[in-house]
Amino acid sequence: MGKKLKIKDSLYVLRDSQDNYIFISTATRRIKKFQVDSLVKEVISSLDFESTEENLVRKLSSNYQTRDINACLNALEQEGILRRYETDLEEGRHYRQLLFLDELTNSREETLELQKRLENSKIAVFGVGGIGTGIVNGLNQLGVGGDKDYRPRRS
Repeated sequence: MGKKLKIKDSLYVLRDSQDNYIFISTATRRIKKFQVDSLVKEVISSLDFESTEENLVRKLSSNYQTRDINACLNALEQEGILRRYETDLEEGRHYRQLLFLDELTNSREETLELQKRLENSKIAVFGVGGIGTGIVNGLNQLGVGGDKDYRPRRS
């Protein structure tokens, strides 16, 4: 099975006019406006439903050349509108965080690497009173330090 294609989850696609599309990212608050052609319109409408790259190319190849379809997909991916991926993010403890990180990175691999870096990091918090307790709780929820045993140290 080939790579899946999907418009980013936090992206709203609005039509300003027949040929102008506005892409609004709720994660980054970026707004991009493009004049689009019929190929881009068909790709975006086809990606309302999750599809594989092969299926999309096969579907559109009756009206467009394969190299044009691939160029369109590459451009949409470079603009941060489209995401290509082999596997879905696993639904687990950090699923929502992975979805958020996925909006800020350039690839699924980069997202997973960023989460792994959080899990492998170590942070010292001095003083776990009112503010420190909230900080430690937040860091734990982010996965900092992974699922290692937590042992408070007393001075």
